[in-house]
Amino acid sequence: MIAKGTKPPSPTNRQTTLLCRLGKLPGRCLAINISARQIADGRLDGLLEPFFERVRQVGWQPEIEITETHLMNLSRRCLDKLREFGDKGVVVAIDDFGTGYSSLAYLHALPVNVLKIDQQFVQRLGQDGRDSRIVSAILAIAEALTLEVVAEGIETEIQKRKLQELKCHRGQGYLMARPSPWMSCHWIDKNQLTGKLRPVSCRFARFG
Repeated sequence: MIAKGTKPPSPTNRQTTLLCRLGKLPGRCLAINISARQIADGRLDGLLEPFFERVRQVGWQPEIEITETHLMNLSRRCLDKLREFGDKGVVVAIDDFGTGYSSLAYLHALPVNVLKIDQQFVQRLGQDGRDSRIVSAILAIAEALTLEVVAEGIETEIQKRKLQELKCHRGQGYLMARPSPWMSCHWIDKNQLTGKLRPVSCRFARFG
């Protein structure tokens, strides 16, 4: 992933080259974290469009993640920018969901596809019944809005089983895998790649 900040994210030539050398790996998702300031930056399209095109060429799904707190402070112009990305096939995800104050009306109007449940609600699953009810409520909201849900910060089998019982769609966390270099990801043919690689996150798992 590429960290969010005040400057627009700029994928390196190395990252772009590595994607091309991976060959076709359909069904994978590559997510980039961006901030409200970056969305407002006029240079964003020029930096991300070529990179996303390479992502699509290897059969991956490009995704933009923005925190709920940042999303609530976006101007109409920035929201329109997110819609443009969505119209081009880029998945838009709300990160750290549950830490902001989004209303249902606001959520319904947002150009988003995925809700990522903040880890503070996941880490107490099995210990505090209130967190189970909160996660269940988020899943119900997502179902009403036809959104996919990802649970963040899964560290134990108990948490994973509880999320499966609640019918959460996907999860990520140390239980699945820790952030790893490209070469250590089990789905990459290591004969395809050489040299030192930048760390990325390989932590997603689909439940079911």
